[in-house]
Amino acid sequence: MSTAFESVAKYILLVTSKRNALSTIEFCKTRKKT
Repeated sequence: MSTAFESVAKYILLVTSKRNALSTIEFCKTRKKT
């Protein structure tokens, strides 16, 4: 159970980190335009 939970937690962290990176890139793009 613990190993499965750990893998799920790692996956969630990966997805959230990717989302944060994408949002940061989008934010930089919008700032450059203005």
